[in-house]
Amino acid sequence: MSNDIVRVFVEDKGRGIAKENIKLLTEPFYREDKSRSRKFGGAGLGLSLCKEIATLHGTELSFESEKGNGTTVSFTLKKGGEEDE
Repeated sequence: MSNDIVRVFVEDKGRGIAKENIKLLTEPFYREDKSRSRKFGGAGLGLSLCKEIATLHGTELSFESEKGNGTTVSFTLKKGGEEDE
């Protein structure tokens, strides 16, 4: 990997996500756990907003997950300097 790139990882050790559902994670209002309702938190917009922010920064979110073993979300960003040229 180039020295002018930073890769950011966010990892949890939660329930994990079924492989077939990973492609749906950034869809607005999508909830992998259908038993959760708004009453228990969230509207299903968080990862959709993250995807939009990543796109504005010229990158994309990458997901790795295994059911029962948690999830890792990562993205890359170009390092900034005191002055970008």
